[in-house]
Amino acid sequence: MTQRQLRRVTFIVMGIYSLAVVVGLVLRIVGPPTPTPYYETFKDLTPFILAIPAAYLGYCFQQRGSYLQSLRFLWSQLVQAVNNAIQYTYNDKPTREQYGEVLKALSIAIDELRGVYKNIGERHGKIGLYPYEPIKGIHKAISELGYKETGENIRALARKRVIGHWKSIRSNFLDEFDRAEPTKVVTPYVD
Repeated sequence: MTQRQLRRVTFIVMGIYSLAVVVGLVLRIVGPPTPTPYYETFKDLTPFILAIPAAYLGYCFQQRGSYLQSLRFLWSQLVQAVNNAIQYTYNDKPTREQYGEVLKALSIAIDELRGVYKNIGERHGKIGLYPYEPIKGIHKAISELGYKETGENIRALARKRVIGHWKSIRSNFLDEFDRAEPTKVVTPYVD
């Protein structure tokens, strides 16, 4: 469950609770000095009015935790695959095995993304759009680079493409994490 979805559910549940409080107060204050059947019925239903939204909110928080766990695993896969791709662009004489390993890691990351996110606009009979197209751009840049001996300019251009695609993924991807801001800044050691 994304941050936006969780926030929306939380506000809806808070609205239900606020409405329940207002209805209870209105039934108690506006009514006669002795409790009315409406107020008594409302009082009897209060546990359900409180428990059902609370249970659903608990379910949503559990979904959010599960989603964040998948996202963290996916993030590790992406970081490793992209860093291997960047490192590969520095290799002036790559082997076929190195090439295969980098492409394999990128392919795994692409499919892991499919496991966490569905395509945008995906419906029955309609495939939709892949949500993180830049990772495919990284795969394409490495594919085009190949495993043959290449000049520094070609490798530098491929590296620039890989890093550019990675930056566009990273900023968007990290927004979904619930990251804490540190209370202290750790400065580097100076001799």
